[in-house]
Amino acid sequence: MRRIADSLSIAAAAIVWCLGSTSQAAGLKIANRPSDMVAVIPRPTATDVDLIKGVAELGAPQIVVFPKGADVAQFVTEKCGRPPGNFKIHPLYEKILLERNAGLTHSDLDSLPEQKALEIPACGKFIEDVTLPAPKGVEKLTKELAVPFDTGVFERVVKDPALRKDVQQIYTSALTDNSKDYETAWKSICSSTPNASLPGDIASCRNAIQIAAVNPKITKPNMVKEVTVPALTQLATSGVDVEPKDVRIALRTGVAEDAVRAAIPQLQNLEGQLKFVTEIEDVQRFGESCSKAAERKGDSWPYSVRDFLRVASLNGINQDQEGRRILIVDTGFDFSDPIRTDSTRLVFDPFYFHRLNQMVDPDPQRDKNEDGVKGNGGWAGVNLSGVSGRTSSATSIVFKHRSHGLSVAAVALGGRPVEELRRVVHLPMRLGFASLVALDTLNPIINTGHIEKALKFAAAAGNEFNVVNLSLSSTDKIPGWDDIVSNKGKGRVFVVAAGNDGNKLTGKDAVWPAAFGGKSAPPDTTSGAVVSVGAHDADGNLALFSNKGMAIDVLAPGCSVPSYELRLDSDGRAIGIVPRNETGTSFSAPLVSFVAALLMNSPKLAGRPGLVKARIQMGSDYDWALRDDVYASGILDIAKVLSVDNDVLELADANGGKSRNIRYGTVLNKSTIGEVECHPGDKLGFETVRKAARSGANDLLLFSNDDDTKPSGLERKFCDKSILDKVVFEFRDVETGDTTSIPGSAVLDYVPAP
Repeated sequence: MRRIADSLSIAAAAIVWCLGSTSQAAGLKIANRPSDMVAVIPRPTATDVDLIKGVAELGAPQIVVFPKGADVAQFVTEKCGRPPGNFKIHPLYEKILLERNAGLTHSDLDSLPEQKALEIPACGKFIEDVTLPAPKGVEKLTKELAVPFDTGVFERVVKDPALRKDVQQIYTSALTDNSKDYETAWKSICSSTPNASLPGDIASCRNAIQIAAVNPKITKPNMVKEVTVPALTQLATSGVDVEPKDVRIALRTGVAEDAVRAAIPQLQNLEGQLKFVTEIEDVQRFGESCSKAAERKGDSWPYSVRDFLRVASLNGINQDQEGRRILIVDTGFDFSDPIRTDSTRLVFDPFYFHRLNQMVDPDPQRDKNEDGVKGNGGWAGVNLSGVSGRTSSATSIVFKHRSHGLSVAAVALGGRPVEELRRVVHLPMRLGFASLVALDTLNPIINTGHIEKALKFAAAAGNEFNVVNLSLSSTDKIPGWDDIVSNKGKGRVFVVAAGNDGNKLTGKDAVWPAAFGGKSAPPDTTSGAVVSVGAHDADGNLALFSNKGMAIDVLAPGCSVPSYELRLDSDGRAIGIVPRNETGTSFSAPLVSFVAALLMNSPKLAGRPGLVKARIQMGSDYDWALRDDVYASGILDIAKVLSVDNDVLELADANGGKSRNIRYGTVLNKSTIGEVECHPGDKLGFETVRKAARSGANDLLLFSNDDDTKPSGLERKFCDKSILDKVVFEFRDVETGDTTSIPGSAVLDYVPAP
């Protein structure tokens, strides 16, 4: 009997979408039932009936509002795959579907008689049969595919009409009942066939019978045009593409691990859910230094454009006009495909969209560049929410945070402060968009599989994104992250929002992938690097909502950050954009992505994520009060970070005031200054110093590394504040050409060029 709570949830979903509105969005309206755990299982074949049943029983279902006349069967086919034979829906799955929805009949599935909210059970998309050309016959095709195949058994089945009929009936029954009867049948056929491969090669015999069962028109094995090859596990290593080999199923809330393992013996792993790190809505509760940050700081928020232009003119961050590529992995983006001709072009110039070359992946039926999306040549945005990726990163019309990806993208281009500049001078960067939200989904479910898809997409030929911006968070450590970053992340910087929980990222309060950042650094310069970004307010203090700790690399502006949100028509369609100030660490992160892309445009740092990460840390403004909140012990200073060709000296006001003077040039005597003593007995060569900075009367912050090819060797120390007093900098100013001797006592921050 259906639980009352289940019935109420279906009714509630229908009310949310139907009451108070007569408009209909394009597509169906989908709500995912709550889930806090994900099961990783092998991708099923149609005969894995126990697995199909276990997933449907324990998986979190969807509530879908179908209009009158809807083809429910087609929806299920796209979601779960199509079984072999004449079935549109897997027979066992259809039985469960009808049981879950009182009054629904088999005949209703092709054309629903009335609008109705249905509960759609969970499923793992089948490995489907594939039909391939076979001009040289079945045996030759299986050899080309490296599929084990017994010719004698195949010929016996196709030449005996009665035996073939029995095989097809047993195969069909295996889709609804336990497939052991089918296994017994094919073993009997194999053992009774002269010279059959059984028992030496069971796979060859089974493959022969299954290929015969799904190809009823073949009577002469070597006189065929094409052959349907069943979805067998061993095909995963042959020439037939059945990726991915496993799937992730969101489980119902409250399901115990023991129950999952009992119902799904094939379970490979259990993982936690991920969630988007989104905007903070009630900003006022964090004080005026946050809620009115843009108002208080004016043109210098979130950074000074004047300082940006100054450092850009002095350093080689604009040497490649093609620029570096940033992949925004988020809730989607509505204005990249097709190219817009309206006012949105003023903010999102099509120049800044990276479109995969048409010839790299031209066929909508084939994934030529193996990025998980078929035929996305010419597209700037994709959707990676499903088993198979799709073109277009358009947002879900019913998702509350649908503007988030747009807001993040605007900041990743440098934000509103450089909007007018971007219209005059093209900055060297491009954006691509990977949405993780299915169209018309009310509450998307995200898991680690989505991260794997995004990184696969980022690394594929023709895409090759240099920076990946992630606003995702999980309370469970992401399994295989190190391997993912090593294999698909080589040469890439992953910029991650720290999260808005206000916690220190240690122990039970750690969230991932943010907790992979900060002090953790790659072992070499080419391995992928994670930069975790927290938020600060207008006063440079840690924002009260921001996560913190040694897993955080740097703080960036995260309060009232100038950006945009969608402008919608009465039907909920995105028709333009309007300015909006956004708050949250997910708006701090794209500012760092902007900086990282510019850094990687320098020949010194291109393809060297570990050095980019270190540069972002070294270019921060040191604040003693932040030493336990962020590994860099300070807040992002874009001008210092981007000085890749010049040493930076920040000098105190000679008149004792609060103003600071930043100078760019070359410290000529780095190699002859010799040793400095952090504390008595703790000496290091000055040429290994990567940052030395003061914060009032507190200890001096010092970063050092004696081998820049090993970013993990970077060491943070707090030293006696007087150690620079004995140093004299021989400094040649790049802007004036003058060479002067500057006493270390006047230096507030020293950051050598990488």
